[in-house]
Amino acid sequence: INLPDAQGFKEINLENNNLSSVVVPLSGGLISFNAAYNPLTSITIPENHSAFSTLSVNGTLITSLTIPEGLSSMNAIYTYDCSLLTSVTIPSSLKAHQWSMDLQNCAFPETWVNDFMVFLDTVPRPLSSSYFNLSGGTSAAPTGAGLTAKNHLNSSGISVTTN
Repeated sequence: INLPDAQGFKEINLENNNLSSVVVPLSGGLISFNAAYNPLTSITIPENHSAFSTLSVNGTLITSLTIPEGLSSMNAIYTYDCSLLTSVTIPSSLKAHQWSMDLQNCAFPETWVNDFMVFLDTVPRPLSSSYFNLSGGTSAAPTGAGLTAKNHLNSSGISVTTN
């Protein structure tokens, strides 16, 4: 499904609609997009959007999710129960903000988990009140620099949960 113009919409909810592909219309002031519990294998987020509140793709069949460069503000990404999801790419343009990610029951490999922990630990603060949950599923536990970064984040008041 391609919804090219979200002008005037603040929230679009396509949950449980048997969709396999979605182009997210993050324009025109859209702040919340929910495509959870669809057999999605593809989700496209346009590069021309600078902010959104929530993106929910829980329980889908996606294997990766890329948030495009140019995004400078977001509140939350929900991808729990995406058992095939092995990577989420966050742009360097995302500014320090109170944002959270619920990535439970996914399949993140050790290298990705470690790189993500280090990335979170290097994002300029404040990230207080944020949480990042990577527990459950077949996701690897952080090791080495990833574990050090996770411990530093938790001691800084940022809640990070992993396997």
